[in-house]
Amino acid sequence: MKKEILREQISQEGEELAKQLEAGFGKAAELIQQELSELVTHWK
Repeated sequence: MKKEILREQISQEGEELAKQLEAGFGKAAELIQQELSELVTHWK
């Protein structure tokens, strides 16, 4: 019983971490795209 509860907690925490990482990578990609866009505009 304790192992099942522990596995469930670990699974939930893993899912939450995955969501946070996904959001972080999405934000990083957005910032990179913005910087590249500004760079291209600057060099036109």
